[in-house]
Amino acid sequence: MQYDKSVPGLGLGDIPYCLKVGKATATDFHTLFIALGAREQHPSALEHGLPAPTGTARRAAPAGGEGLPLLAEFYAPGGPAGWAVDISEAWKHPELKD
Repeated sequence: MQYDKSVPGLGLGDIPYCLKVGKATATDFHTLFIALGAREQHPSALEHGLPAPTGTARRAAPAGGEGLPLLAEFYAPGGPAGWAVDISEAWKHPELKD
């Protein structure tokens, strides 16, 4: 799927629709990731994170939390207490993917 906020009907976590149109927002990417984790019996939760750093300074967090990055926190058997990942960040900011 490609990250795209312009398609009507996206951002609702409607996995079948996103797969059909091949586009998704951060909410959709994370919903799919959490659903796939649940299928494999990896408990997961949707969380809000902080903006990724740019250079030596962090971007300011938006007022009221609107636009904060989403994170999927998941637990894998035999792994650490939990991992938090932003599934869509590399689509939004490819220069920060490392």
